[in-house]
Amino acid sequence: MRVITLIAAIGLLIAVPGVSGQSDGEEGKSLTAEAQLEIIDSVTSQLNYRYVFPEVAKRMEDRLRDLYQKHAYEGIRSTKEFVQALTRNLREVYHDWHLLVLYYPDSLFETEIDQEPDEEELARRRTLNKHRNFSFRRVERLPGNVGYLKFDQFVDAKEAAPTAIAALNFLGNCDALIIDLRDNGGGEPSMIKLLMSYFFDEETHFNSLVVRYKGETNQLRTQAYVPGPRLSKADIYVLLSYDTFSAAEDMAYNLKHAGRATLVGARTPGGAHGCEFHNIRSLNIQVKIPCERAVSPFTDSNWQDVGVEPDIEVPSYKAFDVAYLEAVKKLREKATDEDAIARLDWILPVLEANLRPVIVGEETLKGYVGEYGPVTTTHDHGSLFAQLPKRRPMKLLAMSETMFRCEWHDEWRLEFHPNEKGIAGSVTAFMADGRVFNQNRR
Repeated sequence: MRVITLIAAIGLLIAVPGVSGQSDGEEGKSLTAEAQLEIIDSVTSQLNYRYVFPEVAKRMEDRLRDLYQKHAYEGIRSTKEFVQALTRNLREVYHDWHLLVLYYPDSLFETEIDQEPDEEELARRRTLNKHRNFSFRRVERLPGNVGYLKFDQFVDAKEAAPTAIAALNFLGNCDALIIDLRDNGGGEPSMIKLLMSYFFDEETHFNSLVVRYKGETNQLRTQAYVPGPRLSKADIYVLLSYDTFSAAEDMAYNLKHAGRATLVGARTPGGAHGCEFHNIRSLNIQVKIPCERAVSPFTDSNWQDVGVEPDIEVPSYKAFDVAYLEAVKKLREKATDEDAIARLDWILPVLEANLRPVIVGEETLKGYVGEYGPVTTTHDHGSLFAQLPKRRPMKLLAMSETMFRCEWHDEWRLEFHPNEKGIAGSVTAFMADGRVFNQNRR
């Protein structure tokens, strides 16, 4: 959603006394009861005018005025602590993690908050975005022709489009795609529109943004043209966590309800409102006001407060392994080509083993060290390595107590055959093309 780059966790931190995303400088002048009321008047006036739900804004106002009348703020003397209390109390009425009341000292208002960025500042931001690769972290083609895309923010497409297009073109021939949004805190609708455009064959209305105080409804639609191949036929899996927020929830929610993605992981916090920042300079206050609500054309609703529900609910740290296994299983079900079936059957045991990791003891690993025909195995710092003549040592990963695969070259696997003392007398090498070799230990 627009102007949303903070994850829910940061919003919670800002609302806790003594913890702030703002300057470590001034706490604000000592507040009188009259000054507290002036702040309440200003904040609630803006909420009543701009907030997405006028009836909720009125309840929020009633809550703050009731607390004021009951002297709940009597012991608060700093402006920063006071606005943090207001944020907490507003969210007690309605759990809107986008809603914030912030205090900034004069120095920040004069240099940053109340000023349009000059060309030097804009250049600094562009450089920072480039340095961060516009928040695109990983693009990878996994065994089984499954793509993996991880990005942690929806940066404005005006800047980030070339990077996003390059990532999607790299993945353009994949049969399935895993989109990792577990660390994505939101961002700009323009990037949602660009990315969504690659997942549909035809122009598709996927969201509407309703601005109550302006009387406007703006539809978000996919683009009729995208550079490079579309992924409209690929099976899509989206990874979620409690840190998936705002625009990231938007894309996940609408892909799910359009029937284009399976969501895997944990339920998200639920932030479906776009925001505007309103400065009250005379009071050194800034209010982040949710003024725009999402309305999905697929559900006529959104994910506000309830979060986006995954189709496969698992702890977020397991989401990748579960999604990857599901993707390969589905590809296996659809496969008709014998070579493709063989490739997928080779991968499946690895993915199943990833969900139940095997830890092989160091003494057991040492019992596997030796020379087996052309293969020499060694042990180093708790890991087993295999080396072929004139090749570099390759780390072996346990699939079971006796079966191991190569970390980066999964074309062959080794099964050790230990005796009653734990010393392997032979190995069986299984090749991806179906060949099997037995080698005794020298």
